[in-house]
Amino acid sequence: MQRTYEITEQEVSTKNIFNREDERMVEHLLRKMLGLSADVELDDNLKETPRRFLRLWTEMSEGYRTDPASYLDTVFPVHSPNMADDLDDSQKQFDSSETKPGYEHGIVVVSTDAWSNCVHHLAPMHCRVDVAYIPKKKIVGLSKIVRMVKMYGRRLNLQESWMNNIADAMMNRLGAMGVAVRITGIHSCVGMRGIKEDSSRTATSCVRGIFSTNMAARAEAFTLMDENRDQH
Repeated sequence: MQRTYEITEQEVSTKNIFNREDERMVEHLLRKMLGLSADVELDDNLKETPRRFLRLWTEMSEGYRTDPASYLDTVFPVHSPNMADDLDDSQKQFDSSETKPGYEHGIVVVSTDAWSNCVHHLAPMHCRVDVAYIPKKKIVGLSKIVRMVKMYGRRLNLQESWMNNIADAMMNRLGAMGVAVRITGIHSCVGMRGIKEDSSRTATSCVRGIFSTNMAARAEAFTLMDENRDQH
């Protein structure tokens, strides 16, 4: 048995870590970029920009001030009817009676869209993140995987490091039989500067556990990811 899920989860709750002096420094840089002297009054649209900028980066750097993998700490036994905490009662049953050789409890695939920022240019990247795993003894609520993915995104990332952090967290916290992660992203630093290629996409993938040794399991996981994308 395999199940795939498409989940959108938005949750940002953080305190502003910057102060008025930080706002003044941002305003100083803003004036320099726009060629405005210190005695020129800022346009009404710009007056609150330094504060808004710092609030944005408080959110986008939250992944450094928390442990994203901790979202995976609340787990259920494999046969628990509560594994899918986002689904209604009729769907809350993970039946492992339909088995396949080598991966007894089926493949669970969760797909979501997420944002991060390039570590080289601080420029946004918008990505599609697919996570597949095979439970062994523990499963986790589906929304927790999405929250973990998005919180790792609130760091300065290479797409590869973001992907590997997700895979390692799933293996280490859940003791999964296997984990596969694929990220396909549009990097604004590629579209806005340098080569200025708007249509360029970057795809990365990694596998852990049984997905690295069982070609059939790996192929099925990525097929399920493709089906999730087709339905999106």
